[in-house]
Amino acid sequence: MTHETKMLAYSDKLGADEQVSMEEMISSRIFDEVHGLTDPMGEEDCNALGREILYNVLRKFRPDLFEQELTCYNCKWKGYESDMEKTVAKGNVPDLYERTDDGADSAVGECPECGALIEEA
Repeated sequence: MTHETKMLAYSDKLGADEQVSMEEMISSRIFDEVHGLTDPMGEEDCNALGREILYNVLRKFRPDLFEQELTCYNCKWKGYESDMEKTVAKGNVPDLYERTDDGADSAVGECPECGALIEEA
């Protein structure tokens, strides 16, 4: 069976590397799901795979739909928790409890630009 595909251009509004990375993730996920299947995927499985892929694409290119935008009050960096390497959720913020007044209840992570602790608004 041959599939004719229309080549789409990459969006100028998004980074080409990010688009290629997401394209590879989608291709890999589809390949992993259908590789070695003897029966075609059912409608329910296709729908679930489609939802998973859409979720990953939106999460990558529109994090504002899933996360609150954060601001570093020290250097004015703006971004999302997913942009930060050191986060409370990952458990890799050094001296977390010594750096907060409330025992880290409102801390999210370290600013990737200046290293200051960023707290939820």
